[in-house]
Amino acid sequence: MNENEIKDSKGFAALMRLIRPKQWIKNMFIFVPLFFGGALFHTDALLAGLIAFFAYSFAASSIYCFNDIHDVEADRRHSVKCHRPIASGAVSIRQAYALMFLMGMQSARFVGDDGNHRLLLGHEPLLLRQAQAVCHH
Repeated sequence: MNENEIKDSKGFAALMRLIRPKQWIKNMFIFVPLFFGGALFHTDALLAGLIAFFAYSFAASSIYCFNDIHDVEADRRHSVKCHRPIASGAVSIRQAYALMFLMGMQSARFVGDDGNHRLLLGHEPLLLRQAQAVCHH
C-alpha cells in the first residue's frame, strides 16, 4: 500500500465515522411490525422495510453531518468530541456539506413517490430541532 492509498483509506474512514453507520442499528425498529405481523418474510413487506430502513438511516446521517458542521468550534474545544472527523480536520466543512447533501439525496431517492416521503419529511425537522436542543442545553 503506497502513501496515497493509506491517505485515501483514512479519508474514507473519516467519512464513514462522520455518517455514523453504527447508529443505523436504531432504525431496525422499522422491522418490528413486520416481525409481529408475520410479514417479515413477505417479499413486498421486506422490500418496503429495507427501503424505509435505508431512507431513515441516510436521513439520520445527513443530520449527523449537519450537527457536526454546526458544532465544529465547540467540538474542537471538547476533550472527546475534538476527535470527530470535522473537528479534528480529517474532513473539511466543505466535504461535510457535500456528504450531508449526498445522504439527504440518497434518503429522498430511497423514498421516492410512496407515502413514506411524508413521514420522512416530518421526521427530518424534528431531528434537526432535537440536535439543536441537545447541543445547546
